[in-house]
Amino acid sequence: VLPRGAPIDVLKIDTDGFDGRILAGGRRTLATEQPVVVFEWSPIQYTDLGSDLLQPFEVLASCGYERFLLYSKEGRYVGDVDADDAGRLGELAAGFEATRGRGDDYVDVLALPPDAVCT
Repeated sequence: VLPRGAPIDVLKIDTDGFDGRILAGGRRTLATEQPVVVFEWSPIQYTDLGSDLLQPFEVLASCGYERFLLYSKEGRYVGDVDADDAGRLGELAAGFEATRGRGDDYVDVLALPPDAVCT
């Protein structure tokens, strides 16, 4: 538990396909605090639950987030996506659907606010 008024630097969520909905509920905090956000994106799970595949990215983009780093479930960096690159996210989602049944496929997403510096 953070003391009242303490800044939020990192927000980690893992809500099994409901990440977009959870992030939507925290828009004010995301927009004002702009923590680095870590969430699990599993297109197969999102589809099975009827969740919007792009909602977490859209919510974060509306709060000023511009860049998303993607990591395999083994923790290997697999690339990055800009907030306005929904086409690439659609391609990634299609790739997961093509391998359905071969394991719990997902990527971990690190959402970076505009002032984040990566070295």
